[in-house]
Amino acid sequence: DDARAEAAALGTHMEAIRERLRARAVDVYVAPRRDALDQLNSGDLLQTALRQSFLSEVVGDEYELVDQLRTAQADQDAAQRVADAAAADARAEQAELDVRLDELADARAEAEELRAEVQFRIADWEAVNAEIAAADAEIAAEIRRLEEALARQAAEEAAAARRAAEEAAAQEAAEADEAAEDGEAGGAELEITEPVAVGGFTVTHRPVPGPVTSSFGPRMHPIFGTTRPHNGIDFDGDTGDPIVAAASGNVLMA
Repeated sequence: DDARAEAAALGTHMEAIRERLRARAVDVYVAPRRDALDQLNSGDLLQTALRQSFLSEVVGDEYELVDQLRTAQADQDAAQRVADAAAADARAEQAELDVRLDELADARAEAEELRAEVQFRIADWEAVNAEIAAADAEIAAEIRRLEEALARQAAEEAAAARRAAEEAAAQEAAEADEAAEDGEAGGAELEITEPVAVGGFTVTHRPVPGPVTSSFGPRMHPIFGTTRPHNGIDFDGDTGDPIVAAASGNVLMA
């Protein structure tokens, strides 16, 4: 803008100089000064010197105007070149700015597409998360149902085991009572004259007197309901009674 303004000012100055030159040319051509012509046509030496001085003044003034015009023309050309260069730079900067604006628009469009893709994926993840949460709730409900079923089954099995233990204990008590009755009938003898059936086995020798409290064979735990082998026959006794073996031998564990 400054270069263009300077070029315009120089153009105005040049036009003023041209106008002065045109006016001078018209003035000389139309109405030349009489005294100047007389001085030029004079044969006197002094007049000749005056003529030369006058011509130098006139021509010098014209040359000065022409030099001013040439200088102004050169300055205007330089200012115009500067203005053209500035305009070219401005056009280049505008073109670069347009390219950057296009790149910015493309980046914004890409960012919008990416944002839409992210929103879509977030919605998809939220849907999957909801499905997982529903599946977790369903699995938790199924686990609770199975735990309740197992608890009921364990309670039923424990009750059945208690009933079985009670029945076994009742049966053993009945058998013990029966054996006690048999022992009382035979007196306090250690030898049995007739075999006695106890728990499915036949006792041929009674080492101590008293009723049988636990017979030989599998025995069920009264609380846990587990079954273990009972390799022997238990007789009732009091605290302080001696331990008696059914036969001679070495005691391995007591």
